Amino acid sequence: MISIDHIREQVPLASVLPGTAAEGTCPFCRADQFRLSAERGLYSCPNCGVKGDVITATMKLDGVDFRSAVTRLQERAGGRS
Repeated sequence: MISIDHIREQVPLASVLPGTAAEGTCPFCRADQFRLSAERGLYSCPNCGVKGDVITATMKLDGVDFRSAVTRLQERAGGRS
């Protein structure tokens, strides 16, 4: 099984949140306050309060739990559970 840290390193946050730049429109609430740090692998929006990493973004966008999000991201990172 691939570690959580490996997933965070191998799956870019921008690949899960397509169309997002370092600053722009929040994919969750559509406010123009969204921030994404590719270097740190984190995102946040002060308007709706959403924040997290590639795993929480997958959970929120796909409507899945932590385990399912990790499984999906493992496949993208090149590993199998």
